[in-house]
Amino acid sequence: MGLGINKDLEPLARRVKRMGGTVEITRRNHVRWVLPDGTVLRTGLTMHDTTARQRIRAIESALSRGDAAALSQLVQLGDDGKYVIVDARSLKPVRNANGYSSTFGTEAAARRHMRNAS
Repeated sequence: MGLGINKDLEPLARRVKRMGGTVEITRRNHVRWVLPDGTVLRTGLTMHDTTARQRIRAIESALSRGDAAALSQLVQLGDDGKYVIVDARSLKPVRNANGYSSTFGTEAAARRHMRNAS
């Protein structure tokens, strides 16, 4: 289930994904981190240089100050093939003021909406 990255980065990558971010390995042996608040950081696959350590601390810092709204909502793929924002506890769609759940064509669009709404 691993990403194929350094064992020191695996727990951090899982934590970023649980909180709604993404972690991708680029073709150039780097890791692209998109944090739940939309911040994009890049690190190497290894942890040997000081820049990578600084980036890891920046990621951990950003995750530790994550707001409660972002942690209480998730993006899921609905039955109709569209992405829906759901409550993390009940897994029911979050409804707007008119009583409808918002659907999105891409996961990125749903995450942007979640960030802008909070």
